Amino acid sequence: MKKLSILFTAIIAISITLISWNQSKAMAGAVHIDDLGCLVFDGDGNLAFTPEGRAVITSNNVHVKCQIKGLPNSTGKAQKFNFDNTGFTCIGEPEPTWHETVSASGNATLTCNVPL
Repeated sequence: MKKLSILFTAIIAISITLISWNQSKAMAGAVHIDDLGCLVFDGDGNLAFTPEGRAVITSNNVHVKCQIKGLPNSTGKAQKFNFDNTGFTCIGEPEPTWHETVSASGNATLTCNVPL
């Protein structure tokens, strides 16, 4: 239950950030947001937080990328997570495309694309 509370808190925080940048879509070019907090899965399927995510917002897409090193992965092999095997959405949107890979050594990369 605590993990879900943390996940929903992060989703709300990211959503508020995106809403605050919504008017920037009309500007020429993309909006870049650094140091965006993200929740990722470790190799054992537990949630972990990283404050070092990035978002790029264009007139028709939000691309979020989060990377974190040194996560637990007791499986000894790469693990892949996405909506199909977790049931979680990215940024709380109904149609985002996201996936995460955690290497055997515990390095994780999460990418999420949300059409606007």
